[in-house]
Amino acid sequence: MSSTVCLMPSSSAFREKTKGVSSSKGQWFLVSAVLATGAFLAISFLFRTYFASDSSIVARTSEDFYFSNLRDQLDYLAARNCPAGDFYGDFSELKEASNRILSALGYAVRMDVVSFDCAQNPAYKLKLLVASSRFVVCQNYDQAEVSSVIGPKGNEFNCFTT
Repeated sequence: MSSTVCLMPSSSAFREKTKGVSSSKGQWFLVSAVLATGAFLAISFLFRTYFASDSSIVARTSEDFYFSNLRDQLDYLAARNCPAGDFYGDFSELKEASNRILSALGYAVRMDVVSFDCAQNPAYKLKLLVASSRFVVCQNYDQAEVSSVIGPKGNEFNCFTT
């Protein structure tokens, strides 16, 4: 009868048969992992500029915020002064304060009340414009009036009418 020898990892025969093989297996694994990581890192640096977004653009263009804020203030003035009050006096104070504050920030502001009647909804009709060198938001102004405020580039902008 022939005898079979079972090679166990702790046996000396197993160690002799696998003497030069076991040490190089782990090295190739480590080398391939480092190469793959380097390739992924290089690809991420390559595409980094394509996926970058500038989230500060919202803070740099605040014309629409100031425009809607002025409209909200005018709504508040109309609601407060509609039964009996000094709408035009409060309007002139708002106009003066907004011109002073926003011109210090670099914005041009024009506000004019076309009509005010408590029987109508909304109680006022206004002309409102907030502009900077980058952006113009306006309501009920025509092209000539916009050009008079911001210069010849005013022909490039359209205002909405209410």
